[in-house]
Amino acid sequence: MMTRQTIKKWTAAALLLALAAAASGCQQSLPLPTADSTATQAPSGASQTSIFSGMGSSDVSGVVERVSPCVVGLAVQVKKANIMGGESLVEGIGTGVIVDRSGYILTNHHVAGSAENITVVFEDGSKVPGETIWSDRALDLAVVKCEGGPYPTAELGTVESLKVGNPVVAIGTPLDLAFQHTVTAGVVSAKNRTLQVPTQEGLSFMEELIQTDAPINPGNSGGPLCDSQGKVVGINTVKVTEAEGLGFAIPIDICLPIVREIVETGSFVTPYMGLFTIDQEIARYYDVEVSQGICAMNVDTNGPAYQGGLRQGDCIVRVNGQEVSTVLALRRMIYETGIGGELRIEYLRDGAEGTAVCVPTEKPLD
Repeated sequence: MMTRQTIKKWTAAALLLALAAAASGCQQSLPLPTADSTATQAPSGASQTSIFSGMGSSDVSGVVERVSPCVVGLAVQVKKANIMGGESLVEGIGTGVIVDRSGYILTNHHVAGSAENITVVFEDGSKVPGETIWSDRALDLAVVKCEGGPYPTAELGTVESLKVGNPVVAIGTPLDLAFQHTVTAGVVSAKNRTLQVPTQEGLSFMEELIQTDAPINPGNSGGPLCDSQGKVVGINTVKVTEAEGLGFAIPIDICLPIVREIVETGSFVTPYMGLFTIDQEIARYYDVEVSQGICAMNVDTNGPAYQGGLRQGDCIVRVNGQEVSTVLALRRMIYETGIGGELRIEYLRDGAEGTAVCVPTEKPLD
């Protein structure tokens, strides 16, 4: 547990990080780690599956047959400042996976979040325009909608079913649309990874990532990471360019309440708590000790968390009766509860237990 003296010491750093957390994901570019925006080696094929037992080439083929029709290439145009002082449209390539028959596509924020124009390219080469209807920098997730359908839909799984060493398959559009639907395979190298990700807006963190040695090349961003049953367990997002066999995917679990709400209502309004927290994994980047739960580093005095009774320095240990140990777990609970729902947050303050009842509101505009 953090002392209030330690909290004060790190308030400035926390405030900077809070600003960065609202802006992560876009244009991630650093030697270690980076979103796959820097070309490395040519795409690798599915033949690498021979390195592990329990999933042969025929199993990979079965996964590809089930999932590949649900994977799309995304050709995007983004406005960038040019040398003349104006703006130009710059083209980029990414990947997405169809999560509903009516044309909802899950991808990364850094692929589609700021796109002016999107062309969705299907497995058979057909193309339709797409539009970003929701995006979140902090999660590096976005949802694109295309008209038409019904479309083939990927089955969504859960990261809870994954074990380290389990085989996984990645499908994407590395480097160029000419390499659309490239398949790579590997294993789950680790779970629950936390990475510090510098962006143009500042530092941010990505949590509970799935680490895999399945090659993830430029353009694979937003594509599915699938288990041996062909279920999507992650969305590929980050790779390390200074080492081979280090790729990362966002666990699909955080996407589920978002996708569910968008499919049912056509939109997702991000709930707001006005709460910036760090957990044990994030704290180690700042040489700060968080011994239990997650620590409230900053609380917006106008936000629901403050109004419900939370204060800077509180150590959150349970939400609605469930223990929480990561920032992403707390965010997932907030998303599942939604705007207007009730969160009973149990916390420790100077050694004493307390409970705050908070009701998330609509997230203010950035």
